[in-house]
Amino acid sequence: MSAIEIVDGRKIRIRFDAKKCIHSRGCVLSHPEVFVPNVQGEWIHPDAAAPEAVAEIAHQCPSGAIAYERLDGGPEEEAPKVNLVRLRENGPLAFHGALRLAGAEIGFRATLCRCGASKNKPYCDGSHASAGFVASGEVAVLADWPQRQNAALTVRLTVLPEPEKPSIGP
Repeated sequence: MSAIEIVDGRKIRIRFDAKKCIHSRGCVLSHPEVFVPNVQGEWIHPDAAAPEAVAEIAHQCPSGAIAYERLDGGPEEEAPKVNLVRLRENGPLAFHGALRLAGAEIGFRATLCRCGASKNKPYCDGSHASAGFVASGEVAVLADWPQRQNAALTVRLTVLPEPEKPSIGP
């Protein structure tokens, strides 16, 4: 399989970039008639669902591996009104926004490595699973929190000397 597959339907074109895919499986679980799992040969069928449904599959793909182009004049994907980044439990950072990487536009969705083990950096390649990476993104909770919640808060401040101001003139 080549890195990028482009499959034209009558009303929509699907682009699948295997190098970006983190196998979240939303595509095959939500619309197995469009993205047919476990088959030899053609597995992407854009005409098996309405263009709006195919577009929504792409919108739900966290990695941006699935993108589309409407051939029927329908609306194209746009950047969200608010840029987002989500921590995927024990996995990558999932970005949603108008994204640029090393100066190049890369679309509106990407999952970037946060474990350091990916062989496809900056993209996640799923290496976090075999590397044993564990990070939920949740704030750590202290085991003795009930005893600490009424304890006094101690703050230690260090006052630094004020920097010297440059003199102007003679």
